[in-house]
Amino acid sequence: EGKGSLHSLLRSKGWLTSLSASGDNLDEAEAVFSVEMDLTEEGMKHEQEILQAFFAYVDLLRKKGIDAWRYDELSRKKALDFRFEEKRAPSDYAVALSGKLLDYPPADVLVAGNLLQHYDPELIRKMLDKLRPENLSLTRVQQGLRTDRVESHYQVAYSVRKGRPRLEGGADEQLVAQLALPEPNPFMPEHVELKPITARTAIPQRLKQAKGMNLWHQQDDEFGVPRGVFAASFEFPVANDTPEHAVELQLFIDLVNDRLNEYAYTVSMAGLGYALGRTSKGMLLLIYGYDDKQSVLLSKILEVLSRPDFSQERFDVFKRTLARDLENKAMDRPFRQVIGALDRALVKPSWSPRQQLAALQDVDLEKLDRYASKLFGLAELNLLAYGNLTAQEARSMEQLLRQKLLASARLQPIPDPVVKKLEPQQQQRVRFEVDHPDSVVASYFQGESKALEEQARWQLLAQVLQNDFYTALRTEQQLGYVVAAVPLERENMPGLLFLVQSSAASAPEVEKRIDAFIAAAGKEIESMSEAEFQAHKAGLISKLRKKDQNTMERALRYMDNLERKHQGFDYRQRLADIVAQLDRDSLLAFYRQRLLEKLRHLVVYSPGTRFPEKEADRAKVPSST
Repeated sequence: EGKGSLHSLLRSKGWLTSLSASGDNLDEAEAVFSVEMDLTEEGMKHEQEILQAFFAYVDLLRKKGIDAWRYDELSRKKALDFRFEEKRAPSDYAVALSGKLLDYPPADVLVAGNLLQHYDPELIRKMLDKLRPENLSLTRVQQGLRTDRVESHYQVAYSVRKGRPRLEGGADEQLVAQLALPEPNPFMPEHVELKPITARTAIPQRLKQAKGMNLWHQQDDEFGVPRGVFAASFEFPVANDTPEHAVELQLFIDLVNDRLNEYAYTVSMAGLGYALGRTSKGMLLLIYGYDDKQSVLLSKILEVLSRPDFSQERFDVFKRTLARDLENKAMDRPFRQVIGALDRALVKPSWSPRQQLAALQDVDLEKLDRYASKLFGLAELNLLAYGNLTAQEARSMEQLLRQKLLASARLQPIPDPVVKKLEPQQQQRVRFEVDHPDSVVASYFQGESKALEEQARWQLLAQVLQNDFYTALRTEQQLGYVVAAVPLERENMPGLLFLVQSSAASAPEVEKRIDAFIAAAGKEIESMSEAEFQAHKAGLISKLRKKDQNTMERALRYMDNLERKHQGFDYRQRLADIVAQLDRDSLLAFYRQRLLEKLRHLVVYSPGTRFPEKEADRAKVPSST
């Protein structure tokens, strides 16, 4: 995917959005090498040039790509991964090993596919020699193609034609001149020793604190691998304050990731990785994997973030992609749309897909450039360095980030989104119309506060009720396939959501069934045996106390604690400790106060086209967009 690759060339022409390649075994004797390209509309017009460029790159591999140093680089990477493999679920590992027993003797299953032990240039040349036009099977998926058959199971229209693809003449010389093989990987780790730990700490320690900025660090002493995670959470006042800013931030992140894509494959082949994604208040950058070259990768990413230099062509591609994603989200499954409407009723600011789609129409490259130029001018920054990273390395990465990206930024705390506090004992209702036959009801009960004790009680109540709710309304009453009772937390405010999408009953009827279940649930809790109640507690406590399996899981848990502003880094453990102290009587009292008395209650529903509403009933309830 880097400079000189087929992917980079075709993307620069505006013909390609993604490319992947893989080998697949058909049976014990035959295999295929598959290359899948997602083309733009313009790319579909240049099929012949794309195929010519592909075979030109294969020819380049034959002539110049079979080198011992490439094999050695890949062999070393695989050896490192095998040596420092991190824990995963034992059941997954056992299944993976059992599958290898079909192809390898038991003595070899641990190393098979994980280690490269013999460089055979002739075998590589033999495989490359199979990649010729006469061996090509070409599949084209596109709207508007002429077809003459229909697949019997899924009624998909298709056609099959024998013959080779037309490749008249050779590849365009100007195109071929832009193709090049990868250079030695600059991100390949050279030092993989575990660094000495000068001070062992149970949780991350704050190395630096300033207005609007915190740097946290913990050197790992448990997993014993030369890997680390560097996380940078950026919060911006212009992240989501208007629909236009919401889509501009998404476009910015998409286009930055597009620019970074030329590093992605090289980075992954060195056992490194990065992720840049959106959060409710800004964006999160993660750098993970072998720690040796993480600062090199961070520097490359910061160069793109600080000087994005987006092209009109790529902007147009990603604007169309975002528009399509928003259109799809606006037509998502009914229950998901209703949950979205519930979120918008609770959390401010928040915007519907249609509001964002309308705002997107007015965004052009000039507007995005202006947005990008001011984005980092005012921000809140929280950093975490965890793993085989020393405190000095954490400080150096923080300084690098400040110098390259935030040299002129003003850092200060950014206010959190506001969660609407529902009025006590005043049920609120919102109508959200989905163009679908099914009705949907989302009946939400909100907590009194964000206190840990309140959160623990809501989670235990959900644990006790969720299976019975599903059994009653899905299995016994057969209201629909989507039936759930789940804890619903927004900005640390706990609550409980009863959700039903029904093809069998109207929204008012579904709501009556939900209310009937809630009214009867108290008797179920009262009659529950102590052993059954303790089993519910044990199940929830087990989930909350689940141990981190690797450095990434732990780093993400730490970041979740920071997002919650829980600087003890023991959020789940403290919830588990509170749950352990709860008894059935206290939970029953909590249920009666929070659910039966309906202290803070919001219902969002969609009537469904199968169940017409009376105009008088419709007029009584405010609608959401």
